[in-house]
Amino acid sequence: MKKISERLRELRKQAGFTQKQIGEYLGIDSGSYAWYEKEKGNPTRQAIRMLCDLYQVSAEYLTGGEETGKKYKKGEWEEIPQRLRQLRHAASMSQKAVAEALKIHRESYVYYENGKFEPRMVNLYQLKDLFGVSMDELLGRIEEEK
Repeated sequence: MKKISERLRELRKQAGFTQKQIGEYLGIDSGSYAWYEKEKGNPTRQAIRMLCDLYQVSAEYLTGGEETGKKYKKGEWEEIPQRLRQLRHAASMSQKAVAEALKIHRESYVYYENGKFEPRMVNLYQLKDLFGVSMDELLGRIEEEK
């Protein structure tokens, strides 16, 4: 499994973009974007969404996994708080149980579901594994109809 930093660098170079161009696209400075590629920081959930749409790849692939082969609607994503509630209910888990699995305070997880805090990248990987879904499913990416 590749690291997200490696994927970001690979995809940017394949597409012929500079770090400055990607930074501008994301609305951040090139130095902040460079940190993503140097593994000194992780992109926000919104940046992941924008990069998936730009490079036309799955969030699963962008974050280091394998390409899913699924087709997604460009720019159409469910909001993460709603998605987390759906996945938690489907797994018949309490907020406390999810927080314990993530090794975070229950209040922090509640803030994720209320949209007050955004899960860190490490928590997104944990949630994906906990609920047994792809990163695209976790982030609420909407598949194209067949």
